[in-house]
This record gives sequence, structure tokens and C-alpha cells, in this order.
Amino acid sequence: MKKIMKKLLSALQAFLISILTIFPTIISPMLELPRLIPELLLPELLTKIANEQIQDVVDYIRPILKPIYTLQDHIDRVNFVTFSPDDTKIATASHDGNAKIWDAQTGQLLRTLQNHTIQAKTTHEGPVSSAVFSPDGTKIVTASHDGNAKIWNTQTGDLIQTLQDPATPENTTHTSLVAFVTFRPYDTTTIVTAGDKTVKIWGFQTQRKEQAFAWLKYNLSIQQAQVIILAYEQKLAGQRLTLTGEDLVTFNTMPEHVRSLLIDYLDIIVPQ
Repeated sequence: MKKIMKKLLSALQAFLISILTIFPTIISPMLELPRLIPELLLPELLTKIANEQIQDVVDYIRPILKPIYTLQDHIDRVNFVTFSPDDTKIATASHDGNAKIWDAQTGQLLRTLQNHTIQAKTTHEGPVSSAVFSPDGTKIVTASHDGNAKIWNTQTGDLIQTLQDPATPENTTHTSLVAFVTFRPYDTTTIVTAGDKTVKIWGFQTQRKEQAFAWLKYNLSIQQAQVIILAYEQKLAGQRLTLTGEDLVTFNTMPEHVRSLLIDYLDIIVPQ
């Protein structure tokens, strides 16, 4: 019913615009038509019609969504854009190799995330596929076609950490491009990356200095990652996951040291 009403309203608006543009002399008799338009529009719209302000009526009925500002600083296509959790900042990721942070109210560029070990001082050595804020907004994690994911300080723009997996030939995050990266919802200590047909879950513990991280790296299949996410959701709900069936079989395919860590951290119940 709502869809039908929206279509009727849209058709009415188009009809009203054409009539007002072509036949200004019949404006007064059309005072009955706007009654089908939402009540919040009626007072001002009726006034404009009564005063034969044709162009004002046309402009008034047009969609009100207009660009507030345009973010312009990238030199290649933008692949990803997102708001910070508090809606004060915007992060963009571009094919030009850079991720940038913007003021969400003004559209002003606040900073470009620069890796000073790269000669061009870009964020990554390849196109940046995504840039996501941590749940508390203090960090941004970026993913790139160069095979790496990096964590940055939102306030200063400093590089905190590159996610490096010793199992990859070049000690990169993945063996090929990192298609996407994100923080786990409501958790600033766990990051998920996706690339080279695998999903990797990265966890760390914050020590006295932000740069001092003890990383736990899990090179997981999608099925293994799903079991861990299920266990995590159960823990958030104050419950413990008891592994059965396919979930238990999948869990047992993980390395022993990973299983032990997950049992301790997520309180998973594994039937004996």
C-alpha cells in the first residue's frame, strides 16, 4: 500500500508540475489537487499556488535531496566511503592509493593517511579498496590491492600497524589484494580481512603504549570464521556456544593452538 501511495504521489507531482508550467491561468482552480500531498507540504504550497508563483511551486515539489558539498582531493576513482561512529568525520578510500579523512559538517579535508616508508608517501602502494573506522572512532583500518591492511590513528594520521602474516611469501596481510577489511561491531580489538579466497581474523591486546600489540593471527576459511563469529555473538549475549554437528567438525579442523585460544577467549564448550 505504501509503494502504491508513493507512486500515486509521484505521478500527481509530475502532473502538477506540467500543468503549472503550461497553464498558469488555471492555478486557482487547482487548489483542490494539493490535498493529496502530505499535510506538512500544504500550507506553503497552497500559498505559492494562490500567488501564482509557478517556478517556486515547481522548485518546491522537486526532491529536496541536494549535494551539501563535494569532497574533492582524490586524483582517481573513489572505491569506498563511510562515516565515523559519531558522524563527525568521513573516510574515503581511492584507487589513487590514498585514504583521506574529512570533516563531515563542512566537507573540509582533515588529513591524508601517509605511509612515509613509501616514496610517494601514499597510504598504500596500490589502490585502497576500503577504509573503516573502529567502533570507538580512534582508529581507521585500510585495505589495499598491495596485499596489506593497515591501522591508523584517526586523530594524528600516524600509521600504527601493518597486519603481517608470516605465512605469506612477503609477510603481507594476504597473498593477493585485500578486498575488504572491518572491525568487529562493538569491538576495537578484533579485525577481519578478506582476500585470496580466505578470511583472516586478527586480534590484539592493548598494552601501555598503543604501538605495543600482541597479535594473534588466524588464517581461516570462511566456514571456520563463521563458527568463531557465532561463538563471539553467544558470548556477547552472555551465553556459551556448545559445538555440535558441522560446527564441531569445522572447529576440529583448526590448528590445536588456535582451538585452545578460542576455548579460553570465547568459552566454547567442546563435547568430549
